[in-house]
Amino acid sequence: MGCRTWLPILASTGAALLCSGPAVAQDYQSRDSAGVLLVWTAPTPATSEWRVDPEPVLQIGKIEGADPYLFTEVWDAARLDDGRIVAVDVGTHEVRVFAGDGTHLWSFGRRGEGPEEFGGPPWIVVAPPDTIVTWDAGHLRLSRFTLEGELIHQQSLSGALEALSLFPCPVCRVWQPAPDGTLLNTMTSSQGMGNSGVQQQLRRVVFYDPTTGFAREFSPVLAGRISWISGNARHLRGYHDPLSPSQAVARGPDSGMVTVSHPERAEWTVYRPDGSVAQIVRPAMKRDLGGEEARAAERRRAPELAEQLGVGHRELIEAMDALPVPDSLPAIRRMFWDRDQRLWVGSRTRDSQGMGPFGVFDRSGRWLAEVGVPRDLVEILGVGDDYVLASWRDEFDVAYLRLYRLERNP
Repeated sequence: MGCRTWLPILASTGAALLCSGPAVAQDYQSRDSAGVLLVWTAPTPATSEWRVDPEPVLQIGKIEGADPYLFTEVWDAARLDDGRIVAVDVGTHEVRVFAGDGTHLWSFGRRGEGPEEFGGPPWIVVAPPDTIVTWDAGHLRLSRFTLEGELIHQQSLSGALEALSLFPCPVCRVWQPAPDGTLLNTMTSSQGMGNSGVQQQLRRVVFYDPTTGFAREFSPVLAGRISWISGNARHLRGYHDPLSPSQAVARGPDSGMVTVSHPERAEWTVYRPDGSVAQIVRPAMKRDLGGEEARAAERRRAPELAEQLGVGHRELIEAMDALPVPDSLPAIRRMFWDRDQRLWVGSRTRDSQGMGPFGVFDRSGRWLAEVGVPRDLVEILGVGDDYVLASWRDEFDVAYLRLYRLERNP
């Protein structure tokens, strides 16, 4: 088998994966005495090569025209079984419904304080067959709408969440509600690192069931580093270090299951709703380890970044230099579950910009496929059996919603 020496050390969840010979191109899984399924997995000769067509089959958005086709930013989106697409715009907080060919059908919701208005762009999920569940982090409200926008039910969670000291992070992408109304709440906090003006961000992750009031907090996860450039109590400008230890969090297909990646290694842990560990998966993913090389690439981008942040080039370089250079980059950048209960795991790219390749895994941790996606996508918002739904921006910084064809070769 060639990889036996690591078996005795699997009882230690923090132990490194050691092999006496070359990695075996097959899955191996074993359950330890604590009931944790430990999985080592690698692509095999039978691993599928899935493909996302580089050109979209559908694009929604325009540079100018009717308001429903103009996006400030596509915040969230979902595709129904009949092909209709639901999208949320950041600027207006509208939920917009489009036909399968991209024709706008109707919109509902807007920025405001009323029962059918939102305090922030809502997160959405479709509860089959055609109910839209929204989570409004601005008002701490969970709502259910018909596809036409008629309000079915609304529940304010402000009192309950405040009693639990859960003040949500409205821009964290783990806020996706589940069709059953349960939530994955997050809160980001920072702690200083000496007198360097550098802060480490931490993110609390809490599963919450508004029906029963059950809440379970998971260990804080690393959310990155910030080196403050300038600012005061009202206006802060900082450089968010893309090379810092960081973790991806994904809501699992089972209610309450939470998947969290390791901040540095190619590894993730699956937690049960009670907070216990159900599974640890260590995939044989390709990695780029050059911390010094990656930091040099970031410095070359300094003029562009300084303009985006509205700060001086010299001040930005000083902020970069205040950050420690990692020995290695975080192995995993993105994770999400698709509609067919497959976990997509995106690896870190060499220059830390753009989309890298994804590994696709089943619920047991077995490697199913390798798939590359267009690097210029802003965010993948949904994946089905034969499609990828994503946000994209053109050279004029105009926002679009795109649908790509996904070809799955057995």
